[in-house]
Amino acid sequence: SEWQRDYSYTDFLTVAGQLKRYLAPYYADVTAVTNYLAGKPYTGDVENLLPGFLAMNPSEVIAEPMRYMIGHGLAVYGGEQSYPGGAFSEIMPSYNEVGIYARYTGTLDIFTSLYHELGHAANQYWSQYTGLDTNDFQLEIAETQSQALQLLYADWFGRLPGGNTPVEEVVALEVCSRIGAYVMDTAYTTELEHLIYNNHDLDYDTACRQAQELYTAYTGCELPAPNAWVVGFAGLTADHEGYLLAYTISNLCAFELYKEYLTDPGAALAKFDRLLKVDNGSTYGKVATEFGFNHIYEESYYKELAELLEEIMATAAPGVSSK
Repeated sequence: SEWQRDYSYTDFLTVAGQLKRYLAPYYADVTAVTNYLAGKPYTGDVENLLPGFLAMNPSEVIAEPMRYMIGHGLAVYGGEQSYPGGAFSEIMPSYNEVGIYARYTGTLDIFTSLYHELGHAANQYWSQYTGLDTNDFQLEIAETQSQALQLLYADWFGRLPGGNTPVEEVVALEVCSRIGAYVMDTAYTTELEHLIYNNHDLDYDTACRQAQELYTAYTGCELPAPNAWVVGFAGLTADHEGYLLAYTISNLCAFELYKEYLTDPGAALAKFDRLLKVDNGSTYGKVATEFGFNHIYEESYYKELAELLEEIMATAAPGVSSK
């Protein structure tokens, strides 16, 4: 099927080269990524870029997370059996982080134009790589996520983001962004997507209730009822069936997990660890099996991510300045 087409390593090298040219000079890690696509260990840096982000000017704020996240998108989703445009699909959620930093620096206009530019570029690569017509699907997702992130921020902090955002809030949203991406790689979210995809007439309340049940089954903790932000986001995603609804609820999980971390770090990290270790210690394994991916995630990579998360969270408590 289209979701299990074979693509050669040469195809991935070609695509990586196109991305490198498009993002130059920001995307400098193409060698490590292409090696990883060939099944070799990933040798790129997994660094905490936040201190550098806070010191950047607006154009750099946009460029650096784009380089970093697209590099990891290629590394994570590379392989000789990948879903069509896998690396490109990963690019679009990565723009969430780009948008967060753009809005923190008061550069929303730049962010909006970047979404349009890169959304169209992703469409071009998707079509070229798969031969499928995207109908601007990626661009629609990008614009939808842009609106959703603004709703998320307003729901948490009571106002829309802008210039002079306190550093504690920058760190807090960085944490949520990272956790949300990790939660999306778990079997929990895979089941959630399947649940909604396979029940196109499923009403929103039922979907949320079943999502809560899945979350409890995988983490051992209760997920609070979806709030106004989630309801608003669901209204924005009606045309995309279950995918973005799954993404929304996954980020809500991350949201609640972070808030719990502020009062009980040990318990929160234990739940996060469970999210990473469902499916007998290999969260990506179930996804790989069901979608025909190569299982290229290594357990050491998850350990590295967990350590990075703990490091970031250590700076995120209210009133504590980032290093």
